[in-house]
Order: sequence, then C-alpha cells, then structure tokens
Amino acid sequence: MIRPRTYRILLSIVAAVFSLSAHAAWNNPYPSADRDRNILYAAFRERPKHLDPARSYSSNEYEFIAQVYEPPFQYHYLKRPYALAPLTAVAVPKPVYLDRQGRRLPQDAPAQTISYSVYEIRIRPGVYYQPHPAFARDDKGDLRYQALTERELGGVYAISDFSKAGTRELVAADYVYQIKRLAHPKLHSPILSVMQDYIVGLKDYVATLKRAHAEVAQGREEGVYLDLTRYPLAGVEAVDLWGDRALPVEVGGGDREAAAQQVVVERLVKVSSEGQELARRAGDLRGGRKLRGAECGDGRKVPGLAMA
Repeated sequence: MIRPRTYRILLSIVAAVFSLSAHAAWNNPYPSADRDRNILYAAFRERPKHLDPARSYSSNEYEFIAQVYEPPFQYHYLKRPYALAPLTAVAVPKPVYLDRQGRRLPQDAPAQTISYSVYEIRIRPGVYYQPHPAFARDDKGDLRYQALTERELGGVYAISDFSKAGTRELVAADYVYQIKRLAHPKLHSPILSVMQDYIVGLKDYVATLKRAHAEVAQGREEGVYLDLTRYPLAGVEAVDLWGDRALPVEVGGGDREAAAQQVVVERLVKVSSEGQELARRAGDLRGGRKLRGAECGDGRKVPGLAMA
C-alpha cells in the first residue's frame, strides 16, 4: 500500500517529466540553439561517395550536385506531364532526322526511315563559373596556379588558402568535354553502358581512350593526365563560335533500334555587358574577401566548377 506522502512525491515526478516533454523532445538529435532557426533537416540513405556528375548515380549525391552544376536543361515540375525547360541552353532543341545516308528527313517522317537524330543546342551567353582559384590569372594572362611546386603548396590545405580567384564564361566545349569524360577509362561511369547506345561513336571512343591512356601512363597509376580535347568524339562536337554553320551530314554508325543520336553543341558569341562586368569583378578579391555568387554582377546564379 502506497503512503500519501510517497504518492504525492510520485505525482510530482510525473508532472515534472511531462512538463519538460512539453517544451522539447527528450530524444531531439539537433542542437537546441538552432530550434528557432529556419533549417530543414533531411536524412540520407547512404553517405555520398562522388560529387562528379560523370561518376555519381545516387539521389543522395545529386542533392549536392544539383546545387553545383547547371545542365543545359531541367524539368518544369509545374507542368503535367513533365516537360523539359531550358536552363543554360537558349531553348529546348528540336531534333533533325536523318536517314542512313545522312539525308535530312521531314519532321513527320515514318519512324522506320529515321536512323539518326541531330540535336543542336545553343548555350546562353553571359553564364560564368563561380569564382575559383583554378581560373585565377596573373598580369600576363597566364594561369596563376597551374604548375605549383610542393613547396608552394606547403601551406595550402583548403581552397580558401589561395589569395586569388577568377572566372570565365561557360562555353559549349565544356559540355562536350564532360560528355567525353563518360568514356574515361579511370572514371567507370555508371551510365556509360546506357549512353553509348544513344550517342554516335561513344562505344568506339571508349576503346580509343583506353589505348590513349595506356600510351600516356606507361604503366604509371598516379599523375596521369589525359587531354580529351585531343581525341574527337564523332557524335558530339562544338560547332564554330558564330553559330551559322550548317548541320553536319557526316554521322557515325548505328541503327534505329539503338536510337543513335548525334549531339551538336553550339554557343552564342555575344557577351552581355553585365557578363563582362561579372568577369572583371570575379577576379577582384579586395581584402582577401572572396566574391560569392550573390555578390557577383547583378546577383545572377552562376554554376560551380563543372570540369575536373
């Protein structure tokens, strides 16, 4: 039998516990100091492994990648059904259909007569990379940090340790290079096996880069750089800068079942005045303060480094 005094003590303890739980959850894993801040917490199913678009194949990783890299297109999520919308591209391109001999077909051509689809993508002018030391140049116009010695890197532990930064305009060749990286023998892109059935020449390009890498490496595993600009890819090219070139008729092998496509990427040459101002300001680090995206030019969102 519980005595009245003991009963009152138990009731006081229970009341105190419920009083505390009303103010905060006892198992809240987040700092109490952040309770009133506008923070959205989310859980990851696994730890992100790669932030390289050519290697990543995880939704967890793409939550980061989508904040860094800007592709030519994005989905317009307010439309039903989903539809592509331009991002860094001027517009969503309409395919040009070709037969096996490379002759142009009408838009309403029967599917069985179409062997290739050519997409001509125009990149918007005035899109610049986020300021980064990799783009920093000296008074002569040479890259400032291109060939640093071990001694010069002695006190560098983070990107913020570099005192200078720079930027440059996004060009079509950047996207071409990134597509080529899918076939790099050391990257092991998880989407390569799929994309090589859709991009003309990509399957042969894999063998080309494998041989080239072996020649450059000479048995080495570290410090091997393969310049992909030296190896053209039949199905992807950056056309002349002025954008008045006719569509190419020379295409690689393939058939309708493989839905082989040639991607032609093009950029407009005109640079807007605000884009030029952005380029000038991005290299100016007065007082060691690095310019962030919101502080560059007119506050336009600029993509991060897209090339590795």
